[in-house]
Amino acid sequence: MGADLISGVVPFLARHGRVDDALRMMQTCVTRGAILDYDWLVLDPRLASLRAGLRVAAILAKSRAEFVILLKDLDAEKSRGELPAYLLQPLA
Repeated sequence: MGADLISGVVPFLARHGRVDDALRMMQTCVTRGAILDYDWLVLDPRLASLRAGLRVAAILAKSRAEFVILLKDLDAEKSRGELPAYLLQPLA
């Protein structure tokens, strides 16, 4: 499943009371090795009903762990002077 499909379908399902289906879709993605965007999971107001449940905790933890790795990689590239200039401002 592509990120565009997930970012559109999961909020739709959650908004229409189909939280179990939304969580199942997210869990399927994680099981298949997809990394769900941590900022999307945490900031998208359409996912509030999902974040309130305990079942999403494992998905959030996995996404956060991958996000932390990404930040460390970007920090290492920045310290080596290899980070593209167009990323400096958004990451500040």
